Amino acid sequence: MSISSISSHSSISNLIKSSATSSKVSCNSSSSTNSTSSSTDTSALESQKTSLQNQIQQAQNSSGDEKTKQAKIKELQSQLQSVEAEIAQKETSSSSSSSTSSNIIDVRA
Repeated sequence: MSISSISSHSSISNLIKSSATSSKVSCNSSSSTNSTSSSTDTSALESQKTSLQNQIQQAQNSSGDEKTKQAKIKELQSQLQSVEAEIAQKETSSSSSSSTSSNIIDVRA
């Protein structure tokens, strides 16, 4: 490495350090908006969950080929599990975002 590139590297390094020292990163979240949209999303998912449960019940009570019926029930149960997991994820993210109003992080090197 030549002297000029060492000097240049040192200047860049100092610039990064001074920039990082004076930087403040502001993270603001509008929890009321997040929780409102989350509750709307959760409500739609709850409705989908109920619909899937009803479809499973109907499939169980239907007549017809047992193998086809079981395949349909298995597919619906898989969809139901996905919806339930999504509901749980939304509820978890909703509770964490509603407890966070705003944070200011001071970044220093």
